Amino acid sequence: MYFTMSTFKLNLIKILFSLLGVVAVLFGFAFQAEAQGVTMVLTVNGGASAQVINGQSVTLDWYIDGPVSNCSINNGVGVIDVSNLPATGTTSYTPPPDTSTSFILNCDGNTSSVTVAVAPTVTMSIRQGNTLMTDLTGVIPQVEVDYNATLANRCDNMTRTSASIPLDVATSWSNYLGKYTTNGMVRWDSWPHGSIFETTTFNITCYNDVAGTSATGSVTLTVLNPPPPADPVVDLWTNTPILSVDPLYGYVTADVRFRSYDTTSCSYAAYYPDGTPYASLPNGFGTWGGATSRDFTSIQIASTTDFEVTCGRQVVTIASTTYPAISTTERVRVNVTQGSTTVDRALLPPVTIAATATPSTVIINPITGLGTTTIDMSFANSDYCYLRAFRLDNDAEYNLGSWTRIAYWNRLNGNNTYSFYLGDITISTRLNIQCLRQYDADFYSPGDPEYENGNEELDIIITATSSAVVPPPPQTWMHGGGWYLDPDELIAAATSITGFSRNGNSWLQWIEGPGGPSYSELVIPFDHPLDASDTYDIY
Repeated sequence: MYFTMSTFKLNLIKILFSLLGVVAVLFGFAFQAEAQGVTMVLTVNGGASAQVINGQSVTLDWYIDGPVSNCSINNGVGVIDVSNLPATGTTSYTPPPDTSTSFILNCDGNTSSVTVAVAPTVTMSIRQGNTLMTDLTGVIPQVEVDYNATLANRCDNMTRTSASIPLDVATSWSNYLGKYTTNGMVRWDSWPHGSIFETTTFNITCYNDVAGTSATGSVTLTVLNPPPPADPVVDLWTNTPILSVDPLYGYVTADVRFRSYDTTSCSYAAYYPDGTPYASLPNGFGTWGGATSRDFTSIQIASTTDFEVTCGRQVVTIASTTYPAISTTERVRVNVTQGSTTVDRALLPPVTIAATATPSTVIINPITGLGTTTIDMSFANSDYCYLRAFRLDNDAEYNLGSWTRIAYWNRLNGNNTYSFYLGDITISTRLNIQCLRQYDADFYSPGDPEYENGNEELDIIITATSSAVVPPPPQTWMHGGGWYLDPDELIAAATSITGFSRNGNSWLQWIEGPGGPSYSELVIPFDHPLDASDTYDIY
């Protein structure tokens, strides 16, 4: 190669390399060689050595002066023109991949050398992604950081830095998969370093101890806080905006539906057209208290009604910011028109109940203290029925297993047949059955003919008697753990041994015949508390 430059640049480089030569002589740098009046200085990226990654170029500079004639640089740089001394030059060079390279300037056997070492390549990634949102407490509970290095023999010291944490070194090696290896994962969670709550950069340094090189990789996690909670929204509507009263039953069946969003609970109310609230909600509306979305498809009302749904959420704290409770209310009206024809509801067929108990007198089991019976029932002309149990001695209501059904959602259909098995009777009991026609129970009072026609009650008396059988006295057995005998003690305790032998150590084995295991028996006397005999497993 042949290089030309201006006189100014030539003199500047000559001065520079003369200074480098002086410094090299003072500090013993390896890139200068002097012999018999020959001065040779070779640098790479301005020094005696350089560290690069694969594919990165370096800059070689040289200065030569003295009685020399044959100069060259290896690795393909080639012959250096020294026809005009001092000779200076520069060139760019890309070392071979995955290897370190030494460059040697040779002038008539005098040498000056520099080294280019290839550094490891480190890549890092976050399994959950580079942008994460904190939970409602303002933290990210867990972050998993993967790393991988090439041209390295070890990696160590993954760290994290953020605005409030200048440096945190991973020390929980149980969460550090592949520590000291060139690939692995570090799990950052609440212990021992604390949860991540702000934008954080993760770093790890990997080393090539043979080449004396290292490289640090990094990856940044951008942390976002959740947005404020959205305001509650309620969509409320009816598919039955106008209804006409049934002349026979005197009421209508309305339909009210709603959906709510960003809410935690809802409440319900109903109003007459003049704004007076219902004393109790119409039958079929609000039966699922607190539900945030619901279809009420069988609401029974006798006049125009405004249905109201209020939905909201409680106080919410997100990332140390507290947002107050908030709610919203919507109303929808169902218009009820009265028909021109009226019907005497007293002419409706009466509610009927038929029920029997088999047996009606139960014997109390002397051991369990319980009596059993089966109740067969059939209802007609009613909408629903309640079941209640009362003590016969003081008429106090009490809970009797599956019989007691007094909640709205647990009542029985009023036109059906049922059979109930009662297995937990402990005292003489009055079983009460009450069946009602919906409209009569809602709009009439006891004593009105319509109410009495739509209400029926029936009592079944269950007499509980003690058993004449005297139960045996209770018995209790207490047993300990296993009985441990070593083989020698087992043999000594046995009164008969058939088909067992020692196998050369402290174990026993049974003898197997040609067709399979032969008959084997080991007889040992046991002192059983009830003088019982049995077959025992020996392990």
